[in-house]
Amino acid sequence: DYSFIISEFFSTYCNDPVTLTDLAKLLHLSEKQAARLVKKYTGESFLNTLTANRMQVADFLLETADMSMTEIAGEVGYRSYSGFWKAYQKYTNKQTKNRC
Repeated sequence: DYSFIISEFFSTYCNDPVTLTDLAKLLHLSEKQAARLVKKYTGESFLNTLTANRMQVADFLLETADMSMTEIAGEVGYRSYSGFWKAYQKYTNKQTKNRC
């Protein structure tokens, strides 16, 4: 079932430097077909889905772990704190807007 495989892919590899190519290879599909399936099952693009998964893990770590933001950035797959922080701000702002 593609939906299960896609969901597991994002859960399992959200802290790794993965690409749409990696998912396409796992599914034995072209990148275009994999992108369509991600959109179909998640409602978002590959990158947005990956980022959302990473930010959910970051939120969990912020609440439960005694880690610095730099450590959390590395834990969720970001090489730089600044890249993580920009993504996190964008994600949390989007979540706030969706709650209204």
